[in-house]
Amino acid sequence: MAQKDSQDGTESDTEGRAADHPRTEGRAAGGGSMRGDGTGEKAHDAPVDLAPAVASGDDAPTVDEPVDAAANASTEMAGEEAPLSEIIESGEPGLPEQAEAVALSVEQLTVEPHEAGPAPQESAEALANVEPQVSQASVEADVPPIAVSDFERRKGEALRLLKKGARYAAIGIAGYLALVVFLIFAYRLIDPPGSTLMLIRLLGGTAIDRTWVPLERISPNLVRAVIVAEDGRFCEHWGIDFEAIQEAIRRSGDGTPRGASTISMQVTKNLFLWPSKSYVRKVIELPLTLLIELVWPKRRILEIYLNVAEWGPGVFGAEAAARYHFRRPASRLGEREAALLAAALPNPVRRDAGDPGPRTSSKARVIQARMHVSGPVAACVLGGR
Repeated sequence: MAQKDSQDGTESDTEGRAADHPRTEGRAAGGGSMRGDGTGEKAHDAPVDLAPAVASGDDAPTVDEPVDAAANASTEMAGEEAPLSEIIESGEPGLPEQAEAVALSVEQLTVEPHEAGPAPQESAEALANVEPQVSQASVEADVPPIAVSDFERRKGEALRLLKKGARYAAIGIAGYLALVVFLIFAYRLIDPPGSTLMLIRLLGGTAIDRTWVPLERISPNLVRAVIVAEDGRFCEHWGIDFEAIQEAIRRSGDGTPRGASTISMQVTKNLFLWPSKSYVRKVIELPLTLLIELVWPKRRILEIYLNVAEWGPGVFGAEAAARYHFRRPASRLGEREAALLAAALPNPVRRDAGDPGPRTSSKARVIQARMHVSGPVAACVLGGR
């Protein structure tokens, strides 16, 4: 009983001190963060009950224990406050240390949030910098993509096809020219098996009659007649007769058209190009002709020309022409027959050397007369003959 009374006395004494100082625990709790309902909220370790330690006469609690005890007491006191000086002057063992610990905790609770968070001005500036970006992004997201019209789509496809076609055409032209250059060097020693003109006639359904013969088996009359009629300066120029070009320009101004193609240019056209007249063909023809003149001797140029020239529908070469029109080989052609074949060369489809019309016959007589007065026009081919 004495012990119980002692405990009761201690409890009464404690309650009495609490009654004498009603604002003590409320002040300790009030230094922290208090809500309106009187319940204090403070980040700390688990709460420690201070009353048993005081009642049992144990040693003073540690620094953490008074803070938790003050926090628990603040919830019971319903927000009542007491001056810190009263707590210190109360003379209660351990209370000064508890009060200092509570003050330190309150200072930490009141200062740390301000130090951790950004300043109001800095936050405002950060929001001001973010808002335009968000607004711009939202605006860009709201703008619908521009639909490409069907016309623009087809135009783009057409341009792509055009570029692809131009690239393939360039590759094809380069390959073709490379092949032609190779054949020019090969035909220096190898007889051509055919020509582009033969291929065109064959594709058009015309049968081809052709027999290759060397120049030695062709009559000198035909050699001289062709040179006089087609290219009187054959032995003097290098594939392009500039004097003939000037004469052709002068006569075209007078209304009398005249060609300026040399035998070398006609060889190039018959072997590698197409018969229709165009500036594109001329642009390709000129450099190839110069290459032929550089690689082939004059005799070889004339030999190939007399074997690939057309003398009637599908009739190619001097041998086939002599047999088709005069029933004899090319080596036995006379001056009149040779002049008639030379007169038919500019238009062999319409001019028939075996059955000539008045115009073809007249032209043949002119060629035959020039053969006697032209001198050594074929000296580069026939020598002294």
